[in-house]
Amino acid sequence: MEKEGSQVMYLNFFFNDTATTEIYTLSLHDALPISRNANAHINLAWLYAKKKEKKKALEHFRKAVFYDPTNGSDHLAYASYCLEQSMLEESLKEFHKASNLFIVGKRKADFKALKQRLQQRLKERVLSNKK
Repeated sequence: MEKEGSQVMYLNFFFNDTATTEIYTLSLHDALPISRNANAHINLAWLYAKKKEKKKALEHFRKAVFYDPTNGSDHLAYASYCLEQSMLEESLKEFHKASNLFIVGKRKADFKALKQRLQQRLKERVLSNKK
């Protein structure tokens, strides 16, 4: 985590090679039993998402928002991941939590894009259920 003015930026990063990703994932995972650091959980969630380990990714997204329920960025990341996984109800729930935390700011465009994607997916689901 890095402070820039009054804003807090989370440094989520990915490694290009599988071996480095695996080593980092195992190291971070070993440190977590004693950690209530939401940022550590969000990083681990993205690492598991990259490895296509959906169950573990969801576990760590949920822990991140549990340990820091006021972090709109984590709720938005969780909502985005749920949308990618076609978990529309959970995505909508997290999107609403995030939108209540972000009234204005640089993430406003992210909300607009996510809202449009979510609305489109919900519309597609309603249309497919009518058939």
